[in-house]
Amino acid sequence: MPLYAYRCAQGHEVEAIAPLGTVERACACGLTAIKRTVYAVSPKLPAVRHAGRDFIEASQTVEHNYAEYEKREGVPVERPHLWDAAKQRASQAAGNGWTP
Repeated sequence: MPLYAYRCAQGHEVEAIAPLGTVERACACGLTAIKRTVYAVSPKLPAVRHAGRDFIEASQTVEHNYAEYEKREGVPVERPHLWDAAKQRASQAAGNGWTP
């Protein structure tokens, strides 16, 4: 599980190891702290980048941000098609001779 850094509206910082996709956490002051940073943590292995997990994490963060905007502004927002964009970029990279 990754280590997340959270910050509440009063500026308090909270760090916690949490399941993938955890966006909010209770702060000691009683407010909700929002995820700001993700650190790769593995006690036995060096940090290994997992593109699938990174994509899921980024997608969840984008979705959360859109939902927060809609809640705050009261208007619906059309979401980008992230999966389609990712497949297109992967095809372009493969066509240029890139291999993971």
